[in-house]
Amino acid sequence: MSDLMKDPHYIYGAKYVDTIEDKHREIIDDALDWLDVSRIAKVMEFLDWRWYIANNEVPDERDIRRQARRLLEEAMRSAYKNPDKPIVRATGGLEASAEWVSKKDGIDVRIQFVLSQGEAWSECLDNDGKEEL
Repeated sequence: MSDLMKDPHYIYGAKYVDTIEDKHREIIDDALDWLDVSRIAKVMEFLDWRWYIANNEVPDERDIRRQARRLLEEAMRSAYKNPDKPIVRATGGLEASAEWVSKKDGIDVRIQFVLSQGEAWSECLDNDGKEEL
């Protein structure tokens, strides 16, 4: 753990916090303040998107906010244990990430609601970009 993380007296934004736990709470609260939980709930209701952890019902705003907080907390804890790589935790359309910016600037977190995503890899291409069979 870096010296920065051991120091219980540091500043996050303009608000002084007493402990690392308080700083975590402040960062997570800031991210959740930007998450439009009401809009997410409306979309999930429209799509009849059910969560097992919400008794197989469409989650309400409280369920969504609780799950978003849990994912952010998990991502942040993992980022402290693995400071050299970005961390992503996701479930039920919610995706939380945490990544160290620097020892000075600390951790950035993000929470988003993802409806659709696509990815591709070029593992079967050689160094010239030609397909290898």
